Amino acid sequence: MIVLAETFCTMLPSEFTPRYLFDLVRIGPPEDGGYVVPRRIIPACTLLVSLGLSDDWRFEQSFQQISGAKVVCYDHTVTGSFWVKAFAINTLAALGGRFHRFRKLFDVLRYCKYFNGQTAIHYQRRIGYRENGDEDIDSIMNANRNDRVFIKMDIEGSEYRVLDQLLNYPDRIAGFVIEFHDTDLFFDRILDFLRRSTVSYCLVHVHANNYSQIAPNGIPTVLELTWIAMSQVRNDDFDQSPSYPINGLDFPNDRSKPDIPLKFESTSRWSN
Repeated sequence: MIVLAETFCTMLPSEFTPRYLFDLVRIGPPEDGGYVVPRRIIPACTLLVSLGLSDDWRFEQSFQQISGAKVVCYDHTVTGSFWVKAFAINTLAALGGRFHRFRKLFDVLRYCKYFNGQTAIHYQRRIGYRENGDEDIDSIMNANRNDRVFIKMDIEGSEYRVLDQLLNYPDRIAGFVIEFHDTDLFFDRILDFLRRSTVSYCLVHVHANNYSQIAPNGIPTVLELTWIAMSQVRNDDFDQSPSYPINGLDFPNDRSKPDIPLKFESTSRWSN
């Protein structure tokens, strides 16, 4: 049985404990689509690679405004037919009395203005296996060899297909945030990545997406995790974790429901 996210969340394994406290900042909206990032690495990034776009690029805009970085997005689902469908849905919603949806009728115009092909580029490409003609982390990094990169990844389960490649570029990827989906199905995969990533990266933030459910093992089925390159860790950064969610920094993805509280075990109940 799977219970709703409002149910109290049991502890996460110790591997999920953020190892250091940084000067963290929220980028994007105080709801779904916003993510927590270490402030210190933003000015050093010359490129934001955004995997997963849909109809919300507020994170990308905010990151770019702060850093001045170029933005490249990959999402094969955002096409002309996507905008036609979105326009129809939002029109019906607005006519049905949900007047806040009227503004979204102009999303396609805002999309065209922002993704100008120069400072912000959207590629209608799938993230997956290059053998199938898709893009992956290696192909993207090879195409941007001179950039210092931050990666935002929200690709509805395809993150597991490219996860290991993130560890190939500790000198070029300053940090990354991943929204992990179906954590109950891929939990061992996530744990393995958490353990192996500690050589080059430091986990600095964890948040549970409250659109998710709580699996029988007590783990939210969608988790947002942020890492920073170990090269950015300083001696005055210290090992201490606040209560999660962090007040004033974390917000519920679904504003109609409370956020999911997180605690961490002192030792892992999952063996290596």
